Amino acid sequence: MSITDTDRQRVVEGFALGWRNPEPHAWDDLLAADICLEQPLLGNGRGQAVWHRGLAQLLTLVPDLRGRVHGWAGHGDVLYIDIELTGTLGGRSHSVRAVDRLTLDERGLVTARRSFLDPVPLALAIATRPAAWPAWWRSGLPPLAGRAAKENTARVVAALGATRLLVGLTTLAAPQLARRAVGLPGALSDDRGLFVRLFAARDAALGAATLSSDPAVSDLGLRLGALCDLADVAAGLLAGRRVMALAAAGFAAAAGLALLSE
Repeated sequence: MSITDTDRQRVVEGFALGWRNPEPHAWDDLLAADICLEQPLLGNGRGQAVWHRGLAQLLTLVPDLRGRVHGWAGHGDVLYIDIELTGTLGGRSHSVRAVDRLTLDERGLVTARRSFLDPVPLALAIATRPAAWPAWWRSGLPPLAGRAAKENTARVVAALGATRLLVGLTTLAAPQLARRAVGLPGALSDDRGLFVRLFAARDAALGAATLSSDPAVSDLGLRLGALCDLADVAAGLLAGRRVMALAAAGFAAAAGLALLSE
């Protein structure tokens, strides 16, 4: 049985209807149970459950998200849909344009979805809008830069973890060296030495977690490290320690980019 324009039109209309008031199950009647998904924003996988989870995460990040279909084209069992997604991200409106390539079976169900989307503008919007960070954290969305960046990101994560671990262990062993590196005047008192060693232990633990072979532990170490770095930037600026703030900002930037693109 061949797929007709009527079948394609039905899929487009159902696709558009779901994006007018999206929720994870809005497209269940259109999707095959074992649909294959390739989507840089929501992560790859197979099955409706992957789609449901991804949509729930996306709506946690952008609760008022809506989509508008601008056009479509199809031939045989392949259908292309041009869509614009708009919502509020970090208190400001943000839009992304994407093209979805859908493969249909003889029943008119979508058996594969491949989304063509440039995730960089969204990644930059999240990175530069602090108000969006809590929602992004809660969403648990997978990283945004796609598979092409995975090797480089893995190197960044490994380098970041190794550097944290090295700095932590070195500071534990030689706190006076750390004092001179961040520009603290005078010798370390017992109280100052204790606080320096506490920070060193924190960095060593975060570094070890980031280097973990368990992806969940590594991701947690990366996320907690980024939060600690941001706090260190603020502390350094408030104390007038520019070197300390600059170093922490470098770690925060590296961790943030790795989280957005690994």
